[in-house]
Amino acid sequence: MLKKIIPVLFRLIKTVVCCLAISICAGLPITRATDTLLLDKVIASVNQEVILYSDLEEVYNQQFYSEVKIVDESKKIALLRELVVYKMLLAKAKLDDLKISKAYLEGQCEAKIASWIEHFGSEEKILEVTGKSIYHFKKKLKKQLKEQYLAMLAYRHLTQHVVVTPAEVKNYFNALPPGHLPYYPTSGEVYQLVVYPKAVKPTEQEVKLAEIELNKIRTQIVLGKLKFQAAVQQYAEDKKIVVQAELITHNQEGELLPGIRIPFKSLHPEVYLAIESLNVGGVSQPQKYIDTLGRSAWRLYYLKQKVEAHLMNLTQDYEQIHHHLLEQKKKVVLDKWMQKAKSEFVINFAPEYRAVEQLL
Repeated sequence: MLKKIIPVLFRLIKTVVCCLAISICAGLPITRATDTLLLDKVIASVNQEVILYSDLEEVYNQQFYSEVKIVDESKKIALLRELVVYKMLLAKAKLDDLKISKAYLEGQCEAKIASWIEHFGSEEKILEVTGKSIYHFKKKLKKQLKEQYLAMLAYRHLTQHVVVTPAEVKNYFNALPPGHLPYYPTSGEVYQLVVYPKAVKPTEQEVKLAEIELNKIRTQIVLGKLKFQAAVQQYAEDKKIVVQAELITHNQEGELLPGIRIPFKSLHPEVYLAIESLNVGGVSQPQKYIDTLGRSAWRLYYLKQKVEAHLMNLTQDYEQIHHHLLEQKKKVVLDKWMQKAKSEFVINFAPEYRAVEQLL
């Protein structure tokens, strides 16, 4: 049975592309010359889609980069299974002749490359730091983005007929033993707003300017003169800072959680301390931090929704129950398809990774 495969798959697909971005922006080589033979080894394949040892290493290092550098082979095996599922969906997309718009692909690729150039300052600087040209990165990125889109398209085609009716939600809830209703800890919908200096290598003054601008944004939000969601748009054309906003969807271990409400106890302690005393609609004080790419920035948190600890009920938890049932149904559909597809696809593993076969 595929445990948590849907959210895990979404996270994996994002990570596959993110690995390339972090390698570039951190100025790291994509491969290590001393490990060339090992990195190029094929460890699994689905039809013509291959998975290299380097693919597994990149995804593993990206997902567990913050942990102590002790390799956990069980996590690697689990990640390889996810990569195989990803490749199965990609193989299905190609067999079904699913297509991606060239214009869409080109636009997505150009947008990401533009962000890298902005980070480094020029194409020449990227070449100087990484030893690779923009053409090299664009070619690899375009391939990854195309695969990402096709795999997601195949998944959506498989599950597009899956629906959950209000009656099913109600029946599910009513079937639960009254004395055994799930207990939901305090949770909420938390966003972060980040302000970066636009300069590639900002001075202390430019970092200070980012703090000043974030304080201005916060004041406008507190006074009701600016909606949180509108802050990014308002500063889209600013020449000195970059403003980004996103929903916090991962716990402190970096795991993607289902739904949009995240249990407060799962938040990173720094986030929890910033929002624990906020009322709904409140914003925290700005904090300075260094992101995963080593960039200096300032951020604040916005509490859009808060639900106190309670026993499950239809009034507060209808969306959560609906989401849970929908994902369960999609898992069943995907699992049935995989059991059938295993005999239709040619799936191979290197001897040391054959344990993954038992997990499919």
